[in-house]
Amino acid sequence: MWKTGFKLWGLLVLLLILTPSILAGISKPFSFTEFLRKSEDKKVLVKFDSSGCFHWYTNLFEFQGDLVTIYEIDRKRSKVRNHGYNETKKKLGALTLSADDLEGLEHLFSFYEAKPRGGCTTVNRISLMQPGSENDVARGYIDGSCGYGQNEKVMSFWRLKQRLEKD
Repeated sequence: MWKTGFKLWGLLVLLLILTPSILAGISKPFSFTEFLRKSEDKKVLVKFDSSGCFHWYTNLFEFQGDLVTIYEIDRKRSKVRNHGYNETKKKLGALTLSADDLEGLEHLFSFYEAKPRGGCTTVNRISLMQPGSENDVARGYIDGSCGYGQNEKVMSFWRLKQRLEKD
């Protein structure tokens, strides 16, 4: 009798442990465009840090509706010891996003959600933020794969920034 009770107790504990994983597997996947749509009048920020053997830069992309404003973040070491860095923001310009752009960004975030494997010397850090929300950083990604550019459907943050120079 006690063996049966012990087995049932063990199954119950196992079920309680596995339930979050099971529910996560059937939950709706993250959608960037849906996140933007739900944010409506609020700004959605994406901080994009990229570093590699021969480069290091940070850009801030401020989304509001179908408009994205792009900033360059300049980071200088603080003159006060042990106070980290001082960041200044320089506006590079703004773009109106097309339906194709939004679809491309959706593909980009799907790529990041798949947690690509590393192996590249370039590492991109992406922070999706919504200022004023309960948790400012909604999602964060680290990509060391150099793989997002292999998909034509992807609209990368680098390509968005390059469009400013062409327009």
